[in-house]
Amino acid sequence: MNAGECSTVLSNRELLDRLREQAVVVRRAEAELLDLVALLDKRGVPVEFGYRGSPARMVEDVARVGLAEARRIAERARALFGSLGISGEPLPPDLPNTAVAYARGEVGAEHVDRIRKFAAELPADVLTGESWPIAEKCLATIASETGPRGLSRPIRELHARLDPDGQEPNDHDPVRPRREIWLQQRNSDWRIEGHLDQETGLKLRSVLDVLGKTRRPEGRLASERDADAFAEIVQLAANPDNLPENGGEPFTIMVTMTEESLREGIGTATTMDGSTIPATQLRRIACDAGIIPTVLGSEGEVL
Repeated sequence: MNAGECSTVLSNRELLDRLREQAVVVRRAEAELLDLVALLDKRGVPVEFGYRGSPARMVEDVARVGLAEARRIAERARALFGSLGISGEPLPPDLPNTAVAYARGEVGAEHVDRIRKFAAELPADVLTGESWPIAEKCLATIASETGPRGLSRPIRELHARLDPDGQEPNDHDPVRPRREIWLQQRNSDWRIEGHLDQETGLKLRSVLDVLGKTRRPEGRLASERDADAFAEIVQLAANPDNLPENGGEPFTIMVTMTEESLREGIGTATTMDGSTIPATQLRRIACDAGIIPTVLGSEGEVL
């Protein structure tokens, strides 16, 4: 029965009840879609089917939505249902209670985005501490009983409790500068895009200028000189002595490749997130890090 047919047999109150019921159905379907996106991501489907490890690109193609919306869907899926880390370890969701409320049809995408944005503004030690699960459960309960705007005050109050040293939000100063970068592999190279806040942009511009002055090869465009300088920044930062530890352990990247590729320096290696690295580059990276690649087992797994 469509809306026109309903209007002839149902009262206005009954139509409102039907609207409420349909909203629940839609939200449950949305939650199921996000759970499916997270599951496909954890199974490595974005790599297996040629999406270069990007769940957003997978959603863009399969669901036929714009890339911006596909990214929002992928980010919600990760926050609600978890994901897979670069080394292949499972990462738990940040919003498990919100996910349950979503699956029941009690909250919608805007509720999720507000809670997810709040979580992104908190220090990392807060999210891994004992207070965050309690706060997230509280917000999920409130969200199931009110509209997205009803979360504003509880979020402000929780922010003051969980991060008392942080700046209180106001109309003039954002809680945290907005910075986003998307790094995606395309065949044998990488594409980077995004935006930086004013302070970070000025600092990066200054560093690129300084590094660019040290070497000015003839015929190079300004964009090419910037890229050379940025590559030098990455090379400096990639030094193991300069990197922070990851969960108390040195930062590691696990790759797999055949024994022949390792010994002969041909072919490619595959990281746990599906990215590929030419064998010659892998040897150079390992050399820079002071590591001698070794073959482990018949599958040629290299750590």
